[in-house]
Amino acid sequence: MKTIKVKIYGKVQNVNIRAMIYQEAIKLEIKGYVQNDPNSIMIVNAVFQSEEKKINQMLDFIKSNPGRSKVEDIKIEKIKSEDFEGFSIKYH
Repeated sequence: MKTIKVKIYGKVQNVNIRAMIYQEAIKLEIKGYVQNDPNSIMIVNAVFQSEEKKINQMLDFIKSNPGRSKVEDIKIEKIKSEDFEGFSIKYH
């Protein structure tokens, strides 16, 4: 089991990307969350916890510019595992 923190940069807010990431996470059985960055309209933050193969599938999905998004960059940081019960969209 792997847990990563992801920062997604680009045109990623107000384009429904959080809902699409949520749907893909449910499909891939990934745990964690996704949320808009409170300090920038150009960043969405996420934490993914799953097998490496499924996480890589999620990252490929994000890189494909789902919907009206325009992903310019993705920063990935491996973090300590947490106990997530599922996947959620967090709101501020």
